[in-house]
Amino acid sequence: MDLFNFIQAMTGILATVFAFITFKITTQKKELEKTILDLKSEKSKIDTELNTLKNWAKNVASSSSDILDVIVLGPRQAGKTSVVESWFKPWNNVHSSKPTENWHEHKCFLCNFDDGTFYDEKINVERKKRKQLVLRVRDYAGEDSYRIKAFDYIASLESNVVIVLFITPDFTASGIVCNNENNSYYSASVLKELELYILTKNIQIRGVAVVFNKIDLASPSLSENDVENICIKEHTNILERINSIFGGKVSIYFTSATKNTGVINLLRDICWTMITEDGQKKKVASFLKKRK
Repeated sequence: MDLFNFIQAMTGILATVFAFITFKITTQKKELEKTILDLKSEKSKIDTELNTLKNWAKNVASSSSDILDVIVLGPRQAGKTSVVESWFKPWNNVHSSKPTENWHEHKCFLCNFDDGTFYDEKINVERKKRKQLVLRVRDYAGEDSYRIKAFDYIASLESNVVIVLFITPDFTASGIVCNNENNSYYSASVLKELELYILTKNIQIRGVAVVFNKIDLASPSLSENDVENICIKEHTNILERINSIFGGKVSIYFTSATKNTGVINLLRDICWTMITEDGQKKKVASFLKKRK
């Protein structure tokens, strides 16, 4: 083969190879352009969905719960269960309430509160925060063994604790006196033991409610003020022992589940230990009024 024919043959081969390469490049370019278009389309869909999510997230608050633990204590026959059930089961007849055999736990959602905003880094948007106030009440039987269990449970908690101490005076035809059950249940040694539990675990006690219950049993000849003053006077020693431990956190209440006296106000004030804003307090009070 002469040089001319060789060059002509090689030129044909190179032309074929070039044509093949050009075809492959063109084909791959088209595939790449299609892939880019598909990716752009998918990105557009994702952007649309993300914007939809952002708009949704702006208007939907991220919720978290604050649990308020309420520990109900008191000697036997103090009427603790009747008052607690009037909070959670207001339709129940208080006379049908059975004594607590060990302890009962009641839990309910109370209210939502706006709690500022936060920046959600996952979707790069400013969002609202909302707090849910949840009430968890443990009603303990009046026997000493269950009081110890209650102390152990209090020790397992860290914060947001309210202790409710029930006192039931002896209502007689001639007046009101402190019975031995109350003195024994709230003896100095018992209250010191409770104080030790609280101090050792550094528990945040938000409030202590001392409840004189069953005031409907007082003599009709006594005015409301008389009943309250006599109850306080007859139980001065117990109140002094309680105040020596809890100081300014103690509030006194006078209740009757039978007459529905003071029970909702007691619950309202317990809930208010978690709230500082007036608007939020009004919201809780409005919610609780519906339970009367």
